[in-house]
Amino acid sequence: MELSDEVEYVVEVWHGVKKPDIYLVNGRLFYTPNFDEFDTTGKIEPGAWFSTDEKFARKYGHPVKFLLAIKNPLRHEGPLSGIPDGYDAVFRTHGKGRSLFDALEIAVFNSKQISLAHPIPSGAVKLEEAINKTKNAELNYI
Repeated sequence: MELSDEVEYVVEVWHGVKKPDIYLVNGRLFYTPNFDEFDTTGKIEPGAWFSTDEKFARKYGHPVKFLLAIKNPLRHEGPLSGIPDGYDAVFRTHGKGRSLFDALEIAVFNSKQISLAHPIPSGAVKLEEAINKTKNAELNYI
């Protein structure tokens, strides 16, 4: 995501990812979505949905941290029937505050507003590949 002068807010959020890709770098695990781009059309409501609460995101899969670039958010506590005119994000606080940073749920409508908070470092190896290499090395040793 290229942050421009037009971005008003950068919000650190979580997204529950089913079956994330897992990478191993220097003994540390990195989780990423197993897809290249978010579908912002939504299945029930428009947008790609995130939460500022890691536990809330965990309900939907393994929590992966992202950054959202938002220029003009709308607080809207009810269901969405379409993308609101003039807004690039919608947020719901569920009665726990009024600001974007109090939001339990945030939806953005353009995948270019989304980036991984911690990109995978160069030299990363998928965990599955690292395990297979170890198994093969053990078999060759015997």
